[in-house]
Amino acid sequence: KRPLIIMMHGGGFKLGSKTSNSTPVFSKAFAQRGYICASINYRLSRKKPLSNFKDLAEGCYDAIADLQQAINFLKQNAEKYRIDTNNIILAGNSAGGMTALQAVFSHPAALAGLFGNLQADSLPTKPFVKNIKAVVNCWGAIYDSAWLRNARVPVVCIHGEKDRVVPLNFKDSTVFGSAVIHRQLDLLGIPNQIK
Repeated sequence: KRPLIIMMHGGGFKLGSKTSNSTPVFSKAFAQRGYICASINYRLSRKKPLSNFKDLAEGCYDAIADLQQAINFLKQNAEKYRIDTNNIILAGNSAGGMTALQAVFSHPAALAGLFGNLQADSLPTKPFVKNIKAVVNCWGAIYDSAWLRNARVPVVCIHGEKDRVVPLNFKDSTVFGSAVIHRQLDLLGIPNQIK
């Protein structure tokens, strides 16, 4: 049995698929290093996540629901695929990285509250997914850096200094980039690296 990396594509929750851009390249590179790698699709938003924050947060919420289904499927088929279910890593670029971060560090009530879900107060306040070994965030972000307190999961962030879509130090009121994530995780004593 080998560790599993679940790869999620980018595209602002509006575009992309498991076969687009760097996702197959990363998946192949991880597989060549001995990991089981599953590249997954998730629901794409029919709204305007690229220009409306509430739609962006709702797109992430839906992507996490699809990720949870993929995790359940892969665990149910662990023998077939030789997966070590105690070693699952979430990885993704851009929106995929955001999905991985929110899935591990956020919870349904908090994320649903960002897009005005009327039932947010009655939703669970525990992280979406548990028992994740690590997160590999490629130029993604987290909606609230305080959420990093919700789990003790190591994170590797890979982020370009000239990224104009999700800047490295982006820290306005809606999203926090990799540099902020790195600083916050250091303060919390959670193992992490930024490349």
